[in-house]
Amino acid sequence: MFDVDLLRTLVDGLIVFTGVEMLALQLWHGRTGRGLPWGEFGVNLLSGLFLMGAVRCALTPGAWPALLACLVGAGLCHAFDLSRRIALRRTMSAVRNDR
Repeated sequence: MFDVDLLRTLVDGLIVFTGVEMLALQLWHGRTGRGLPWGEFGVNLLSGLFLMGAVRCALTPGAWPALLACLVGAGLCHAFDLSRRIALRRTMSAVRNDR
C-alpha cells in the first residue's frame, strides 16, 4: 500500500524546507526591505507548519497527543490571523468614514 517511513521522511523534508523558507524570507526582508514583513505571512506559515506536524504525527503510531496539539496550534494561528484581519478592516472602515 503506502510506505509509511517514506511518507514520514517526505513530511519531515517539507517541514525543514518550510522552516528554511521562513528564515530566508525574514533575512531577505531584513536586509533589503523588500518582500513581505513577518507580520504579513508569518502566522499563515506557522499554521502550515503546525498542519504538517499534525500529518507527521498521524503517520506515527501513538502520537495522538502531539497531533491534537498541532491541530490546536494551527487553529489558534488561524484565529489570530482572522482577528487581526477583522480589526484591520474595521480600522480601515473607520478611517474612510472619518473623511
